[in-house]
Amino acid sequence: MFIIGHHGACGYEPENTILSFKKSLQLGIDMIEFDVRKSFDDKLVIMHDATVNRTTNGTGAIADMTFAQLRKLDAGKGQKIPTLQEVLDYINRKVRVDIEIKAVDAVSELANVVHNYISKKGWSPTDFLISSFNLSALHEFHQLVPNIQLMLIFSEVPNNWLELVQSIPVQMVAISAAFISKEIVDQMHHNDIPVVVYTVNDSKEITRMKALGIDGICSDYPDRVKKIVSA
Repeated sequence: MFIIGHHGACGYEPENTILSFKKSLQLGIDMIEFDVRKSFDDKLVIMHDATVNRTTNGTGAIADMTFAQLRKLDAGKGQKIPTLQEVLDYINRKVRVDIEIKAVDAVSELANVVHNYISKKGWSPTDFLISSFNLSALHEFHQLVPNIQLMLIFSEVPNNWLELVQSIPVQMVAISAAFISKEIVDQMHHNDIPVVVYTVNDSKEITRMKALGIDGICSDYPDRVKKIVSA
């Protein structure tokens, strides 16, 4: 089972910041998950929400703000909202990255960055996992950079999940812990689809996920997962 640091290690440090990514690396995770959006002036930044209201000292929609405006905000403990390139340069292939596409209009820019890191900066296609709830975003990315592993994210699992997964194709699926079951895991595995579950922080839930045979767990506290998985 592999361990994914959710927004870094956001149970300990401000989410989607360099400080959070540093903490997750210190905790010995296998993969770091973070979210990509686009500023008004087309800069790719790392932010989960569509607005800066919850995670910074500012207000407003990211898509309506320039990068210079975003950079002035405090994302917690004095941290700045990082760019995608800053995060990739910081992680520097120490672990795999799971980049979640939040804004569909950011796909082409994201594809360009990923392609550049592979073709010019020595990264491997296997260093990347691209994920999204949006199947169209994954399809568009796949058309631009076809050799990158894709993960479709579900909350509830729809009846036509296999059709959706096979339509691109997607190589991995992430499912909310609230809707996971042994039956779903077995169905996915029967079709050779690894299953990631999110976001699991409670020790009892982590133990339950381990018993279900989950392939990966995304957590705000990845050290808790590591302790139980290693036991």
